[in-house]
Amino acid sequence: MEVHRASSAQRRTISHFGSRGVALTPVTRLEGRGQVVCFELEPGGVIGRHRGGTAQVLLVLEGSGWASGEDAVRQPIAPGDRVVWAAGEEHETTTDVGMTALVVECESLVGSDPVRRL
Repeated sequence: MEVHRASSAQRRTISHFGSRGVALTPVTRLEGRGQVVCFELEPGGVIGRHRGGTAQVLLVLEGSGWASGEDAVRQPIAPGDRVVWAAGEEHETTTDVGMTALVVECESLVGSDPVRRL
């Protein structure tokens, strides 16, 4: 077993795609082009609209907000909700109150049966 302590040195601010009020902390790398990261959005935070290079699953841990996909229609998301975006799908995430989410990025997902699509 290994325990890795949280370090502010690993945390970085994200401003790509017009993002604001967003910090990312890497959790782990996955085989291929995959990774797991923790996003922290401040109240009013936005992960700006962009086209993802990999499939992504966002799991809301705390707070609430909205997620949109290719159609740009915002869907409300809250703790426990999972959002799945296909590789290459344009998407955006926003919050008024702040939100913490775990994001898994990988080359492909094996089924989405346990995930209810928004």
